[in-house]
Amino acid sequence: MPNRMPDNVIKIFSATRDPSSPVHEVNQSLKDKSSSNTIRHLASAFSVALWMSVKLVWPLAQWIVSGDVMFHLALAIYHWDNPDHYDGWIFLGHLTAGIALTWFATIYRPPRS
Repeated sequence: MPNRMPDNVIKIFSATRDPSSPVHEVNQSLKDKSSSNTIRHLASAFSVALWMSVKLVWPLAQWIVSGDVMFHLALAIYHWDNPDHYDGWIFLGHLTAGIALTWFATIYRPPRS
């Protein structure tokens, strides 16, 4: 009785590789998707690391950011009548950055992968 394998069994440890085999097709499709998955995974890991670092220092950074915004508000009020200063726009920029940081630290949750 010869030792013969059925035709519907995938030969994993065969010496010759058949390019039309299902295993080869799966491996090729995984290779094609691996570059986009790698970039997506790296972006996700970066966003999680950034969120975690901001979240850890947020209690102290919240005071620093609010003090910076208040300082620029006072500076904008002080230089209100002087057309040579653009402290109002600088204040709006710092206020926007403070609002964005507050949103990022309190509301945003990184995507789970």
